[in-house]
Amino acid sequence: MELARNNRELWELIGSIETIFPHTQELDRHIKKLESYDEDFETQFRIQSPFEEDAFDSDSEEIEDPEEIERFKFEAIDKAVKLSKEKIDEPIDNLLEYLNGEIEKKANSEDNEDLQVWRTTILP
Repeated sequence: MELARNNRELWELIGSIETIFPHTQELDRHIKKLESYDEDFETQFRIQSPFEEDAFDSDSEEIEDPEEIERFKFEAIDKAVKLSKEKIDEPIDNLLEYLNGEIEKKANSEDNEDLQVWRTTILP
C-alpha cells in the first residue's frame, strides 16, 4: 500500500515538473528512465519464491532447509535493494541534479521570474 502511495506521489511530482519546467530533450530523457521503471515495475521487482508451485520443475523438491530459506531471503532482499537503487534512486537523483542545474541557469539569467516557483515547488 505504501509503495503504491509513494509511486503516486512520484508521478504527481513529475507532472508538476513537466508543467513548471521548459520541455527539453534532456528532461524527457530523465523522465523516460523513470517511466521505464514504472511500466514494468511488477516484473522487475517480482522475486520468485521457492514456496510457489511453479518455482520448481515437477521433479524438484520443496526447500525445507532453514539455511537455504535464509539464503533465499537475503538474496531476495539484495535483489530488491539493487533494483531499487538502479531503477529508482539513481534516476531520481539524476533528475534532481538536472533540475538543480536548470534552476541555477535561471538564477544567473536576467529572465528569472519563474525561479521562486521552481525552487519552492520542486526542490526542498
